[in-house]
Amino acid sequence: VVVRSRPELPSDNRSHCVEKPKQSLTAQFGLPCPDEPGAGASPWYTVDPIDKAVQVESSIFSYFNVFGPEATQEDVYNATVGEVLDSVLDGFNGAVFAYGVTGSGKTYTMMGNTENKGLIPQSFGELFYKLKTRPGSSISVSFLEIYGKKLVDLFNTEARATSVATLEICGNSTRIHVRGIKEILVKNESQALEVLQDGCKMLHFRQTECNESSSRSHAVFTINFTSSAGRRSKLVMIDLAGSENVKRSKVNKDGVKEAGEINTSLSVLGRVVEALNNGSSHVPYRESLLTRLLQDSLGGNCKTCMIATINPERRNENEYRQTMNTLQFALRMSKVVNRPRIATVDSTEKRGSLSSTAFNQQELEETMTRTMEEFKTEFKGWRENLENLVGRNNRASLAELEEVKRVHRENMGAKEQHIEDVKVQLEAARTELQRLHAGMLERSREAERHIEQINEKHRMEMRKLHDELVSVTAAAASNREAAARLEAELIEAKGQASRSPELLSELEAQRAEVRRLSAELE
Repeated sequence: VVVRSRPELPSDNRSHCVEKPKQSLTAQFGLPCPDEPGAGASPWYTVDPIDKAVQVESSIFSYFNVFGPEATQEDVYNATVGEVLDSVLDGFNGAVFAYGVTGSGKTYTMMGNTENKGLIPQSFGELFYKLKTRPGSSISVSFLEIYGKKLVDLFNTEARATSVATLEICGNSTRIHVRGIKEILVKNESQALEVLQDGCKMLHFRQTECNESSSRSHAVFTINFTSSAGRRSKLVMIDLAGSENVKRSKVNKDGVKEAGEINTSLSVLGRVVEALNNGSSHVPYRESLLTRLLQDSLGGNCKTCMIATINPERRNENEYRQTMNTLQFALRMSKVVNRPRIATVDSTEKRGSLSSTAFNQQELEETMTRTMEEFKTEFKGWRENLENLVGRNNRASLAELEEVKRVHRENMGAKEQHIEDVKVQLEAARTELQRLHAGMLERSREAERHIEQINEKHRMEMRKLHDELVSVTAAAASNREAAARLEAELIEAKGQASRSPELLSELEAQRAEVRRLSAELE
């Protein structure tokens, strides 16, 4: 757990201040000017990164790390996500979330802006840099928001447009996943930033008196890492909506409803942390979508980091109390014990309907086993009670015995009905699993047929090319023979041409001899 104090904004009340210790490097902000109302007022709180503590009046809160307003986004990243990300690449699950009142800097910390990247965008750069040394691994991302009592897939625009809720949180304290959510495979940092920005455009915001751009939902961005061996781990990064005082924020009817849902979910989160710290046998994870989604991050097997954000604004006692609540919650949160271990689930187990159905079957079997154990324990208690009552030989005892029998029958009937219901659900899950398995086999056979068709087409094309090659080869041989004949004729013609002068000389000599003989005859 770390605490981050944001700098003072122009809109903040300056009647109180944040003081830095004289012997530390913390930044001092919010100091009242001499000519302003409230000059010389007592310090509001002190942020001490060296001692890793926040002091409010006489109360001192110590944490794993503390950041003053001078801390950069990189400082916060290196002390939080940087460490968790290495564990995710080693096969552990991780979670990082920001908690604080509205306007305290949660969204800035998680998302940032163009000049100062938040924790999520910064993680992309480091992630893909480290993936260069891990050939065969891949990254996919998903993005959802918890708006009111709904899960909204920010990457599935079609489902959002039709307002059809298709997402469901499945799993237990060791493994939580969202069935039906769309995952996008990303190849590099720029692609990851692009899909993050697209998803952020779909988030719910509202302008209030407290915050010009107040988040009206919990934003949950998940980075899924699959190693070359098929091992799958995840890093869940959550920008929680801030608790809000509706009187101060002056929101309309819809805003009041949104604030109520947000405050309720954060209240359940507080009860979950309290139950974990008290070692309670029942932890109310299922009382809100937020805590259900965080089940494996709170007391589960994740490596989890919470960033509590606070601000120097203190216009009234309510703001003082809200900041104190944040610091106290962060202190309680730091006492929650997780037991991280390397995820051993194959990558295919967490994707698709087949994996979800198989997981539900396991969950139903575990539920039925627990129910049977509870039934055996209760039955043992009833039996002991009956044995004690039988030993009492009076009418009151007999009446009490009959009452116990009646209660026993009713409870046993309810338990048996519950077991039957679980069996029905289990059978339905098995049937669905068989159907999906049959569908997968059919798709596999169809794929094999398609591949065979492609291979046959390839063989025909190869035969055609072979025939054409044979024809071209024969034509080339014929052309070579014709060329040889022409070359021989050319040589012969050249030979005849070379003997032509000798023949002419002989012919002239013969003509001269004929003329001489003619002259003699005359």
